[in-house]
Amino acid sequence: MGKTSQPKKSSRARKLGARDLEMIRQGAAQSGMPDAIVLDRNDLPPEQKISWPLARMLQEEVSGNPTLEECQSALTGIVAAWNTSLLPEGERGQALREQITFHKSVPLAKQREVMQGIERLIGEKLTRFPHDRRRIVSWEIRLEGDMLRVIAASDDGPRHDTLDDVMRSLLRTMTG
Repeated sequence: MGKTSQPKKSSRARKLGARDLEMIRQGAAQSGMPDAIVLDRNDLPPEQKISWPLARMLQEEVSGNPTLEECQSALTGIVAAWNTSLLPEGERGQALREQITFHKSVPLAKQREVMQGIERLIGEKLTRFPHDRRRIVSWEIRLEGDMLRVIAASDDGPRHDTLDDVMRSLLRTMTG
């Protein structure tokens, strides 16, 4: 079979050869885990990647022929809403007010509009993806040919978030 007809392997799979994978499996068997699985996130179905729900929400936020900067801005708002949605309901409003600061030149009406937009996105996230508790730690949009691609990573840590955890994440989100 020629190189072009072979299925594409992820970069991680190329770095780990068959011998390496066998050594990992042998080590797992010796430690009592004979059915150990080596997982490469690039092999996950799209629906299991954090970028998938973000891309779905982004498609509804931007319309027409948006610029890359408009998409980046919209995605930042979506991520802020996503991470804020992880807080208990009673703490979300205060967290947004404490973390989102506006330059003095931004009119009060515009500030309210932005806050309402993020609150709307929180509701949308909770409606569409209520059980997804992953905290988003990085995100970007790349232009690949004539397609926009959302790339994101989540913290698959504990499924319970303290206020400090979420506030640190929200601060990272707002400072991008």
